[in-house]
Amino acid sequence: MARHLPARFDVSVVSDLPLCDAGRLARQVRQDMWRALQRVRGFSPVVRVERLEDVMRVTAGGRLPRSSQSAWVSERLDAVLNDPRKRDRWLCWAGACKHSVHVFAMMLALPVFASEPLDVPSGQPVTFHEMLWDRPGNGLVYRFRFVTPEIGQDGREYEDVEIDMHHLCETFAIPRLSPDVGPQPNQIVISFSQEETEFGVATEDVTQFFEAYRVEDETCILEFF
Repeated sequence: MARHLPARFDVSVVSDLPLCDAGRLARQVRQDMWRALQRVRGFSPVVRVERLEDVMRVTAGGRLPRSSQSAWVSERLDAVLNDPRKRDRWLCWAGACKHSVHVFAMMLALPVFASEPLDVPSGQPVTFHEMLWDRPGNGLVYRFRFVTPEIGQDGREYEDVEIDMHHLCETFAIPRLSPDVGPQPNQIVISFSQEETEFGVATEDVTQFFEAYRVEDETCILEFF
């Protein structure tokens, strides 16, 4: 998985993980690589996932124009690839844990009301709050807002619930983007809040997390700010 082709590994690290969905695993690894190294000038992340007999072999690295940074970048990549919490989150999203992702049909069997709790990989309580839309400079944006009272408490931070936002983008938001609903968005924004808040009003004492995605082939692709 690479944005610039042909893919090139000027720097790389390798690690093995349990068998899981290769595409989902690659997307998760690439997202965390980019967060860790987005300030490195000229770095272009590349992830290769190979299914061997009993493991998924992940090679994480990419293009790095300045070879003088290779040692430091390798250390950062190794820290990302071998972070236990990240690995657990990747495997859950890639279908290798007890909170594996539900298929779309199961989520669409019944209508979802604001008071109905939603199933998410982390198991935290989540309820739908509202959907808003606007047209900023980059085009139409649909905003799906959820109430998640446990975020920011007992160590439950962004990295612990990022998988839930991605999950809801694909299983809750995308199925509601049929042509009958209206024009298709350039971007989907998933937001989590400890309690219901008014959109656009600063509420400093309420923890909130946000993530933006573009939609490709019924898949949510993280948009890096």
